[in-house]
Amino acid sequence: MTRTVIHILFGIVLWVVFCFYWHLVMQQPITAETKRALVIVATLVAAITLFDWLWIFHNLRIHKRTRRRGRRAIPRLPITDFLGRKFTEQEDMLHRARYIEVSIIELADENSAYGHKLFRVSDTVPEE
Repeated sequence: MTRTVIHILFGIVLWVVFCFYWHLVMQQPITAETKRALVIVATLVAAITLFDWLWIFHNLRIHKRTRRRGRRAIPRLPITDFLGRKFTEQEDMLHRARYIEVSIIELADENSAYGHKLFRVSDTVPEE
C-alpha cells in the first residue's frame, strides 16, 4: 500500500515538473531556430507515422493472402547435439515422456571425438 502511494505521489510530482518546464518554454520568444526545430520534429513525427501505417497495411495484405489453414507443425526433437553425437535410439519413448533428465556420459575412448548421451525417462516430475 505504501509503495503504491509513493508511486502515485512521485508520478504527480513528475507531471507537475513537466508542466512547469513546458510553461517556461512557452514563454520564450519564437525565433527562426525554434521554427526550424518544430518543422524538423513535425517532419519526423509525420514520417514515423506514415512508416507505421505502411507497415500495418503491408502486414494486413500478407495476412489476407496467406492465411493458415491449420495448426503449425510441431518441429521434431533433435536427434543429435551440436557436435553431431546421437542422443538415443529410443525416440518414441522420449516423445511420450513428461520428464526427461539428461546425464552426459562419454562412452568413447580418448582418441574418439564422438560420445553418447544417456537419458532417464520418467512419468513423474521430481519434487524440488
